[in-house]
Amino acid sequence: MGLTVKNNQQVCCKVKRAEQYPAVVLPDGLVIPGFRSTCTQETIPNPQGNPPGQVCRCYYRNQKDVSVYDWHTGECCWCDVYIGWVTNPSIADSDVRYHTKFYVKCEKNPSLDFTAETTPATAEIDSIRELIIGGVRVLPQIKEGGNMNLKGYSWSHKGRISCKNAEQAKMIASADTYWSVRHNCWIWAHEISNTVLDLCP
Repeated sequence: MGLTVKNNQQVCCKVKRAEQYPAVVLPDGLVIPGFRSTCTQETIPNPQGNPPGQVCRCYYRNQKDVSVYDWHTGECCWCDVYIGWVTNPSIADSDVRYHTKFYVKCEKNPSLDFTAETTPATAEIDSIRELIIGGVRVLPQIKEGGNMNLKGYSWSHKGRISCKNAEQAKMIASADTYWSVRHNCWIWAHEISNTVLDLCP
């Protein structure tokens, strides 16, 4: 197959796996099929420098219930998704205990890092454009890279997404920050987290 390791060339394969598990029969007789698909990515060797699509399809062709849907040359890049809440208001960027943020941190491309939050405006802030949503003034909050202030928060790791999808995650969080009528920051952060983690890498 040309996959014997002779040098450091690599390919990142993006694959979807179909998982089978026992079906669930509800009390009313409705049957929920035991099936779901999960997406992931994996770095595999490409010592001969073959086209990445060819290498990925060859590598996975005999693996049951696995399909390759995308690929690129080089190592896979991952970003970690976190939920953070204030535990030390005296040093945090919010004096509201338990105020919650959504945080993406990328291991190989820190320029993609960002935090997001949604919060009602409590005072006039002329320098930030405000929106009126459901009768409440809401401040959009997307902070990127070195502008993030994470002191005073505790963080819970929720899962991983690809670096490619970090930008998409930012767009989802930004859109929901602007247009969400859910002003409960904890609910908002968890809903954004679940939405982002459903993305294929």
